[in-house]
Amino acid sequence: MDTHLRDAITKATVETIAALGGETLVPKEPLDGAGAKSFVADTSVVISVVGNISGAFVLRCSQKYAAELAGSMLGVEVEPGSEEMKDAIGEVQNMIVGAVKRHLSYSADPYKMSIPTTIVGSDYTVHVHASKATSVGLVPFATKDEIIGMEAYVEKR
Repeated sequence: MDTHLRDAITKATVETIAALGGETLVPKEPLDGAGAKSFVADTSVVISVVGNISGAFVLRCSQKYAAELAGSMLGVEVEPGSEEMKDAIGEVQNMIVGAVKRHLSYSADPYKMSIPTTIVGSDYTVHVHASKATSVGLVPFATKDEIIGMEAYVEKR
C-alpha cells in the first residue's frame, strides 16, 4: 500500500472514531498481502469505490467493539449483532471512507462510494476481486482491549 493512501486511512480512521466519542486508536505497523489476509474479525463493513481510485475499503472489528462504537455514536446501549449495531457501524465506515477521500490528493474527486455492506459472524471470508495492479493492505489500530483493522483493495487509474 502506498504511503499516501496509508496515511489517509490512518488519519481518517483515528479522526472519525475520536469524533464519535470512541476511544483513542493507536495505529500499528501496516500489513500487506498475506499479512492483511490473515487478520481475523467477526464483523466486517465493505464499501466499494469507483473512479480515479477503484476497489473497496473494509473495516474489520469484533461485534463487541462495533456495538460499543455504535453505542457511543447513538448515545444508547447497543447489543452486539443487533440491527442497530449493523446500521451504525456501516455509517461509521461510510464516514471513514468519506474522510479518506478528503485526505487524498490524487484528484479533486478520487472516487464515488457504494452504500456499506455489514457482515457479521464467525465463519465468513470477504473476497474483493483484485488485479495484480491492486494495492492490498491493512492498517491495524490498537484500542484499549483489542485490534481493529482498516483494509484497502485499491487501484489507481
